[in-house]
Amino acid sequence: MFGHRVRDTLQFLKENLLKYVGEFKERLYKSCQFANDNLKVAQQTMKGWYDRKTRQRKFEPGDEVLVLLPLTGQPLAAQYKGPYKVARQVGDTDYLIATPDRRKSRQLCHINMLKPYVRKGELPTNVTVAVVHGCVKSPASWPTTSPTYAM
Repeated sequence: MFGHRVRDTLQFLKENLLKYVGEFKERLYKSCQFANDNLKVAQQTMKGWYDRKTRQRKFEPGDEVLVLLPLTGQPLAAQYKGPYKVARQVGDTDYLIATPDRRKSRQLCHINMLKPYVRKGELPTNVTVAVVHGCVKSPASWPTTSPTYAM
């Protein structure tokens, strides 16, 4: 009527599609940045909580250890076996363990699969001492039951 083409909905969408896609891409990028920033903060918080209770362990060649090994016939069950001797340290967290009574005479184990072996009647090298009501008590003098101590 006035010499103009009538804009229908498809024409309107075609004109605004590039603008919408650009804005959507920018919103998506900002959302990813926000999520990554929150993820880093959450990871640092969780690492802080985990590291509070961790302790550094190190074994020397010749130390006796118990090794967490799978049970025969039960691949999802494991049990500490040993004592075995540490042959050598392979990496920061890996140790080669001499296992003469098993199929493999040497087993490569992560430190999480090892715990120190303490013979009955001996105290471990890193003895824990507790102060209870002003008296110093070693683990040997602790009661076998678990009473609660007020500190």
